[in-house]
Amino acid sequence: MARKRSLFYGAIQSFLRGRGQRAEPTPNPSKEGNRRQEAEGKKATETEQVQGNWIFLFLASFWTEVLLRLITYYFKTRINRIIQPTLSPRVVIGFLLGIFLTVGILPVFSKTSVASPISREQLEKIQTLQQSGRYYQACVNLVQALEFDRKICQNQDLSEKFDSIVKKIEQQPNPVQIMGIFGNILRGIGRLRLAEEFLERGLDIAQSPQSEAKLSLSLGNTLRALGNRERDRQAASIDDYLPWRCMNLSQVEEIPPTATGLYQQASARYEKAIANLPLSSTTLVQAKLNRLSLALEMGDDDVAQTLVKEQINLDNLPNHQTKIYAQINL
Repeated sequence: MARKRSLFYGAIQSFLRGRGQRAEPTPNPSKEGNRRQEAEGKKATETEQVQGNWIFLFLASFWTEVLLRLITYYFKTRINRIIQPTLSPRVVIGFLLGIFLTVGILPVFSKTSVASPISREQLEKIQTLQQSGRYYQACVNLVQALEFDRKICQNQDLSEKFDSIVKKIEQQPNPVQIMGIFGNILRGIGRLRLAEEFLERGLDIAQSPQSEAKLSLSLGNTLRALGNRERDRQAASIDDYLPWRCMNLSQVEEIPPTATGLYQQASARYEKAIANLPLSSTTLVQAKLNRLSLALEMGDDDVAQTLVKEQINLDNLPNHQTKIYAQINL
């Protein structure tokens, strides 16, 4: 009996050690020299986590053995008074031990890893790259900050990794902001449908009217880009199949139904952003300008005249490229 109990204790300890070894995080050292300090910080954190796991394993093993001895002593003298004679104390002990391991120990090893938070400096650098038109480099920096391979920005793997990326973003302290940044970056590199999905997911978790308004503006720009693409495809097909100088100009100027639907969705997003933004916001000015230009493009004179009467104040815009183009267009 003592030998069987010793073997049973050994099996429990081996099982716990095996789970602990599988739970150890796999080191992922950085290949870039300018990220060596971050890699060293992650390595130190992983070392502390491993040490904490071994301390937990030791305590779990110790208290498991103590609990087994107490249960064995208790049921050895009183088991026949509590349960039916057909059930042996060994069955009851195994049942209680299984409950203890399942409820108290095993969930610790089944927890998913938490993504490292993206620093404020990293986000500022990513936004600077995006605003300067370097969308691909901004995408690379963002996916690397989320601990993904940089190659997913240049091929179809980005669509395959969508759910994994969304989960990593939702673990960040500012997921709505990152969803909006990622959506704008994807629109810049031409991944319009994927940008729409990220912005829609950001709207689902947004908790303030201002956040919803900014995402609505970005989503309106994305839907408008989709409409422009559909319109260009229609125009390209006309140019390809109609002889030179023999085409009907009304055919070229007519907006295809698919593009019209996307433009209408974009207009609705612009109007939602305008309704939820404060009067002094620069985002409000951008939303009104985009709504005005889209109304003129669609031939919606009533909406255009209404927006012009509101006298859009460009002084709220920062002094950079956006303000210059806005003044030229007006």
